[in-house]
Amino acid sequence: MKNIKRIVIAVILVILLLIGIRIYIGKDILVALIPSIEQAQLVGKLTTKPNKVLSDNINKYYGSSSRWYQAWDCANILYGYDDKYAYALMQCSRYVYQEYGGVEEESGISGAVRFEYDKNTFEIKGDQAPEDGGGLASSERRLFPFEVYKHLKYEGIQTVDNIQRFNILTKELKQKFFNSIDPKLLSILEAVSLKYPELKDWPYNYSEVPNGFGFKVQNGSYYLAYFKGIGGRNNYAYDPKCFEVKSDSQILEIKASNIDSTTSIIDPISCKGISLPFELDRRINP
Repeated sequence: MKNIKRIVIAVILVILLLIGIRIYIGKDILVALIPSIEQAQLVGKLTTKPNKVLSDNINKYYGSSSRWYQAWDCANILYGYDDKYAYALMQCSRYVYQEYGGVEEESGISGAVRFEYDKNTFEIKGDQAPEDGGGLASSERRLFPFEVYKHLKYEGIQTVDNIQRFNILTKELKQKFFNSIDPKLLSILEAVSLKYPELKDWPYNYSEVPNGFGFKVQNGSYYLAYFKGIGGRNNYAYDPKCFEVKSDSQILEIKASNIDSTTSIIDPISCKGISLPFELDRRINP
């Protein structure tokens, strides 16, 4: 019994020692104990306050059609910037409104990126993102100083705060798209979320199981479909909740029907599940 107590005490002391090392040297334990693991260093002091000019320049640079095969709308959250580099969580997307009423992400890219910038003008000079696959972990450490890296990962696992940042960026980009195709849509969504709080921010949440959304406007009424799954061609949709928002702001629920394993879209007007044929895949862009 005494030996067990000694072992427990020894384990606790080792844990406290490792935590103390982490706090004292400002690095995570893996870097502290294995010197061969590289960790980027700050160039000067890290500034964490928002910088709108720098953020706007990053979005413009990173979403440029000259950089990719097409232009993207981009949003970012700055982890901070030192005298040479800006460290940002990026999300770029191209959304499309489908003829059947669905809102889909046609293409996109996201992740942490290091940008080199001009300290005087805040113009972006270049960027570098972590490698894919097996080189991801080591390249993240080479690009991001510990003061930034700790917001991305905790002992190699993505932090909860970072997932919440993705939700913020998704909301910013989708709201911009919604406003571009129908300026009244955001106020309609807000009205529904006031009556049904569980649907607040439904179209924007970043999660393992995506939240789908579609809408149509007919005879002055807005028809909304909230569902689980991606929806659309070669995808799936299930557990729909549908509503009609009348011109007098009255909100009526629509009963779902024809939902099975082959359902790929939800018709917002009837709330019926439909298997999407290829020829229906016609995009309507603003």
